[in-house]
Amino acid sequence: MFTFEQVAERFSVPESTLRYWVQARSIRHTRIGRHVRFSAEDLDAIIRDGVIEPQTSIARSA
Repeated sequence: MFTFEQVAERFSVPESTLRYWVQARSIRHTRIGRHVRFSAEDLDAIIRDGVIEPQTSIARSA
């Protein structure tokens, strides 16, 4: 299970955006008590549903 911080880092989006999507029920997630977690299947669904594009390595210039 992954935390907001881990998923935000993996997909390069702010945690606040993930929290908004969870509140709006736009993305799959799991509640464990008061905590929200994301399973590997949830992350696959987020990509499959087109909410977030899969990240590729992009060289950035300064």
